[in-house]
Amino acid sequence: MQNIFHPWRFNYAISDYKIILVDDGSPDKCGEICDQYAEKYGNVKVIHQKNQGLSAARNTGIREAEGEFLGFVDSDDFIEEDMYQVLLQNIISSNADIAIGGIIDCYEETGKMYAQFDGEVNVYNGNEAIKSVLTNRGNVTAHVVTKLYKKTIFDKITFPIGKLYEDAYTIIDFLLACDKVVVINKGLYYYCHRGNSIVESPFGKRDMNLIHAWQENHRLILERMPELKEEIDLESGKKRIEEGAKYLLGNWSAARIRLLRKEGVIGSSTESHVSHV
Repeated sequence: MQNIFHPWRFNYAISDYKIILVDDGSPDKCGEICDQYAEKYGNVKVIHQKNQGLSAARNTGIREAEGEFLGFVDSDDFIEEDMYQVLLQNIISSNADIAIGGIIDCYEETGKMYAQFDGEVNVYNGNEAIKSVLTNRGNVTAHVVTKLYKKTIFDKITFPIGKLYEDAYTIIDFLLACDKVVVINKGLYYYCHRGNSIVESPFGKRDMNLIHAWQENHRLILERMPELKEEIDLESGKKRIEEGAKYLLGNWSAARIRLLRKEGVIGSSTESHVSHV
């Protein structure tokens, strides 16, 4: 969280904004730190609540938000100083419902960062954006934190309580609610990978949330967008489920593969395809 409030990062390029800090029952001193920032800065509001998980914290922030647009930053990460200026300018100029920036992967143990951007700006309709996230083309990703949203999108969408990988559970709902999405192919959000984070933790039964989320996404697409059925058939859906699992769950192991086979997600030929990843 202190990355976000580093003195030079708090001088963001837009002036009319509000920061809502949700202390989700943190056992350390995060709650106290939040209160200190609220005392120091007039546009910071702090909400303390019992631990309910990331989705509940985000839902609380949404309920408290009063602006026309909103975005999310996780406490471990940090952003470019002009991130929300860039997203805001593009969401307004494109008359889009969501603006999406690029993500820079940072690894704490090695100090390395990985990113590749060409600076292009692309505008998609809802169908095109969904095809982009399913095929991993066009830089539309499932990450909640790389985006600026029209707040009205959340009138009927909330993050699922008790689920991990809430990004995967909500991305299709978000895109179905959009007439237009603008993608800025520029690194704006620094996603910090740490050994104790959800996506870096050892694989377990709970990680099936990710697989089930993408299964539900494909069911929803085929139900709500039958015109895409020929382009996004069952086989391509299964492929996206496997690719999404590989990307978010990290290196695969024999134990992971056996669990996915047991759940009926992948077939017997998958081991040779992913065991070297």
